[in-house]
Amino acid sequence: MMLKGHTYKTFKFTPGTLECREACLADDRCQSYNVVMFIAMCELNNRTKEARPEDFVRNEDRYYMAKDLKGECGPVGVADKNAVSDARMTASTFRNEGNKPHYGRFHESRGKGAWCPATKTNRTDYLQVDMGTMLSVCAVASQGKEVYSQWTTSYTLYLSTDGVVWNADKETSTAKVFPGNSDRRSVVKHFLTTDIMARYVRFYPITYHNFPCLRVEIFVRK
Repeated sequence: MMLKGHTYKTFKFTPGTLECREACLADDRCQSYNVVMFIAMCELNNRTKEARPEDFVRNEDRYYMAKDLKGECGPVGVADKNAVSDARMTASTFRNEGNKPHYGRFHESRGKGAWCPATKTNRTDYLQVDMGTMLSVCAVASQGKEVYSQWTTSYTLYLSTDGVVWNADKETSTAKVFPGNSDRRSVVKHFLTTDIMARYVRFYPITYHNFPCLRVEIFVRK
């Protein structure tokens, strides 16, 4: 969806950043913006969809954002398969039928109660969540495996707007390492260094207890 006919300024932005939001917040004229995903273009608008509902139209290449995104940091709903379907949870590999990607949901007890990769030695293995639309990701959380003493003790996080180009949440110039779990069921939540616009999120286990299994939730600005 996009707001048509009210753009007064366009510019290219760096994928995975909040440059569009920051530019809109800094400009008194800006009331909303469209993001053109495939060419990383920001379109600043001087009207909102509420003021011009007749100009709020479907466009598969763009998405619309209101000016103020400083809302509550709440769960996107990975725990709810009605919010994030099984098909939108994928992974590089999985260990067996009971450890498929869709068992990597928060509080999941189906299957063997977590996603686990095929082996515990491949540092390129990941669990991926497709949130279905572009959202401002502000935090993530993890749990260990429901039925066995297997959990991830640290991981890195990569985010993408298109599923092709990926950017890590970083501290200085390197990917931020998030502390993970120390048991099966406790929730460990971390805020990102800064909010990041994304549709896709990947969790890459680094260290683990017995096996690098995960259950996850993603938090976004509401």
